[in-house]
Amino acid sequence: MLDFNPKPRFETRGFLERKRECDSSWLILQAESLCRFAKENGSCTALVYAALETRNAIEQLFFELIYLCRPAGGLTRKDKEECKKKGGVFRVFARFVPDYQKRVQFTKSCLSLEGSAPHVIAWDTKKLEKYFGKLSQFCHFQGISSETTESDFHVWLAKGIALLDEVSGYFESEMSGANSGVLCSETMQPEVRATWEAFRDGKIDLPSLETRLRIMQPVMQQRHSFKTG
Repeated sequence: MLDFNPKPRFETRGFLERKRECDSSWLILQAESLCRFAKENGSCTALVYAALETRNAIEQLFFELIYLCRPAGGLTRKDKEECKKKGGVFRVFARFVPDYQKRVQFTKSCLSLEGSAPHVIAWDTKKLEKYFGKLSQFCHFQGISSETTESDFHVWLAKGIALLDEVSGYFESEMSGANSGVLCSETMQPEVRATWEAFRDGKIDLPSLETRLRIMQPVMQQRHSFKTG
């Protein structure tokens, strides 16, 4: 149960007047500020806004991953319009990046051969989609107030804050010292791309991939074939 005893008033002006950005990291920070306000003031309204911004952050992240992994031709106007529809960004992601997890694993395996290589986030996209669905109960129909916004012991509010803290904690743990990224298949040397395609298609497993990459390392270093997309 949350303690909503009076505390020093949380300053809202700063985060409410921030210039809005189309960036997943900005959106999750905005959601955290709203969640903090909800927690410190027992505000169900702030909770609803925090849940909305968290869902915005998840959708924006998927859109960023689509752009990161997009095919050479990029996204069409139709694709972008589809992303704006309900669940659209998840459908476009599934169509364009069905092999996202393998792309990231391949990237991490390649970069592990470089001592000063950046750390790459392997986003758990299934987990994020589940979070998106769970957050909907705090964004849409709230039914009878005695069971939600005016529930005894602030049960509904406490449940929402716990979920928001979990989601923001996941974002923070992944973004700490790392960035989203994948290797661009269009710029790979032929033997590197062939190795990627074999791994993508399940013809070689992870240990075999790492062995092959170590053998190829001198050639890859010489050709500078690794470039992030």
